[in-house]
Amino acid sequence: MLKLSQTIDIDPDLDISYFETYKIKANVSGAPTSVSLQLETLNGDGLGYWNYYVDGKANSDAITKNMSFDVAEGKYISSNIYPDDIYPEIYFLPSSVTWNNIPLLMSARRSNYHLMHFSNPFTMTASSSFFIEINADPVSSVNSADLDVCLVEKGKVASFFNADWRNSSDLELVASFGKNAAKHHIHSANSAHHLVRLATNEDGTIGSNNLDISDDFWIILYSNSPNSNRGWNLAYQVGDSCMNADNRWYIGNQSSWGGMTSQVGRPDAHIHLARRDLSYLDGISATTTALYENEIVTENDVFYFSELPNLAPNPTSFISPVAGSIYDGDSITVSWNPATDPNEGDNLNYNIYINDGSATTTLVASSTATSYTWDISAVNDGDYTVLGEVCDDATTPICSQFYLIDSFEINKVKPIYSLSNFSIYSSNPGTPLAKAGDTIYLSFESSGSVNPSVSFFSGGNAIGNSPVLSSDSNSWTVSYLVDNSDSDGTLDYVITASNLDQEYSSSTPITIDNTKSSDVSVNYGSGSYTSNISVTLGSVGSSWIRYTLDSTQPDCQTGHIYVDPINISSDTNLKVVACDEAGNQSNLLDLSYFFSSSGGSGGKIRKVEKLELSGDSLEKVIEEAFQMLKKKKDPMDINKLKEILKYLEQKIKEINETKMETKIESPRFIFTKNLSYGMTDKEVKLLQKLLNEKNYSLAESGAGSSGNETDYFGNLTKKALIRLQKNEGVRPALGYFGPITREALKRKGWISTNH
Repeated sequence: MLKLSQTIDIDPDLDISYFETYKIKANVSGAPTSVSLQLETLNGDGLGYWNYYVDGKANSDAITKNMSFDVAEGKYISSNIYPDDIYPEIYFLPSSVTWNNIPLLMSARRSNYHLMHFSNPFTMTASSSFFIEINADPVSSVNSADLDVCLVEKGKVASFFNADWRNSSDLELVASFGKNAAKHHIHSANSAHHLVRLATNEDGTIGSNNLDISDDFWIILYSNSPNSNRGWNLAYQVGDSCMNADNRWYIGNQSSWGGMTSQVGRPDAHIHLARRDLSYLDGISATTTALYENEIVTENDVFYFSELPNLAPNPTSFISPVAGSIYDGDSITVSWNPATDPNEGDNLNYNIYINDGSATTTLVASSTATSYTWDISAVNDGDYTVLGEVCDDATTPICSQFYLIDSFEINKVKPIYSLSNFSIYSSNPGTPLAKAGDTIYLSFESSGSVNPSVSFFSGGNAIGNSPVLSSDSNSWTVSYLVDNSDSDGTLDYVITASNLDQEYSSSTPITIDNTKSSDVSVNYGSGSYTSNISVTLGSVGSSWIRYTLDSTQPDCQTGHIYVDPINISSDTNLKVVACDEAGNQSNLLDLSYFFSSSGGSGGKIRKVEKLELSGDSLEKVIEEAFQMLKKKKDPMDINKLKEILKYLEQKIKEINETKMETKIESPRFIFTKNLSYGMTDKEVKLLQKLLNEKNYSLAESGAGSSGNETDYFGNLTKKALIRLQKNEGVRPALGYFGPITREALKRKGWISTNH
């Protein structure tokens, strides 16, 4: 047998702080026809898995690569061994999906920050590396705000994010990427990543807030602008891969600190861990296979993370200046929190840089202090950003950067004023919704003379019509007419002025709704009829339907509100429109019904009805009726008779089927009016009883629970009603108990109406 000498090396040595590509090199004797490499990550926790989905499900496969002979080194080499092949990983989707499939994009901005929940099956140890990879790009390379990345410690459920989490000690800002920040690495045209490098503290926690991420953790992506044109796009994949990871990706809403929505799809975001604790012995197993003409020779070697390398200091954050603020006077105090370092005994020093939009100036160099008084007496007015750098004192220093979230302004033109007493409302009464044609009014007061510029954004996009400003001394009113081109969604505003102390921006309680109600459907179209008809109306997505029977034009405020089918027995002009909560009106439905006299063929019609109800065939009666009308030589009457007989045949079929059904007991719940949030009425109590009885309970105990129903229509009633509306197909599901909801429940036999 051929005696072979084969050894394996890794270049560079395994280093938990190194996040670049490695090479595997092998000495192989003889002339093999091919050499391949198989890599498996070693999990020091003693498990046979090293890659996991975000819900904790293991998904680990060995990596196989070809090796090529390098003439210069005289070895077989496999290059481009990525960190994905080396470091244990937690992901929504593996690289085989994200690298090879074109992603979709989801906006990331202040009004819809992203929340990603990761299970963590790895034991957290001291001085380990923790890498976060995010595939996100700024919408605009000119004016996108920074993308902030926050880490949230273990044990948090989704409801934690229904309140303002930004100043919580249970999370930490771990990175901010500016609009011009380059991706750390590019895998393919479909996938490239920003990289956040972190190192654990001596107790295995992360950051200055000592976040415990040992069992699970959250990642937040947040861009400090309500405007989608200044936000970022997060890449994600659709499909059924890893369906058990549902409820791991959410969109939050800063406008209400409430509307947490679980997303469908998988973000291109993942986590790597690299531990050097010798009691865990993380590493990789490398196996080479050399194929010869008559034999196959394999060799294996194992590489561990051993000596602790010099790790970068943990980044810190600025205390002042404050992003978005305006500074005057002769100086600004620039201060920051002390940084920490994963290597014991390292001394830290700081570099601080100021950028005015065109040039970067060193403000502080190699200082151990954590504050500096900046003389701005000779500094030009304008917008500035500040960047910090903390470095250790190693022979070859390693540095980490930290950031101010956004720019600040120097404006020494005195005085600087502020705004207060904000108020906003819509001309659309009784609802937080506004539609095209409504006017929005924003009012505020300034502490001195300013010349403000006001911008509105609906659904994150600029509005169609320009705002109109007026003032009375320092009291300001801004109005704008909602245009039909305005995007549906939350209304935001931004106010700026050269002598304001900051940019004022906020989301408002007003939602733009320009989506028109669908046209009304009807069971009987215009035409001639010989007996009473019961007209049923419907409209998907509307809140109510109004109609008239006297040829007048209905609209969203006038006309009868449709509740029950309309009985028509004489010549009638029926006009109908559908409306939603914002007052958007459907196209007009204009119907004309005509009724012929009861003589002539009327006797034959009654005969048909009598014969059918007694079980006789219709064929003989129809033939007799046709013969009768032929003698009259009136083809129009024949067509009328055809319509009538077709209608009677259907109605008789329904009657016969109804006779076979079990008699339904009359419902106990009788409603006479519309019910909405904030009302106090005895029928609210009936509604609560109905909801509790039909398993849409308001509460397990206390007010609103079964047996403790009240007359007040509050938030519990609204939420329970919305659940019922969604399950029973009532649209829109807004928690308004109106004619559409009552009609749906009446058809189910749950309620009756008295109107």
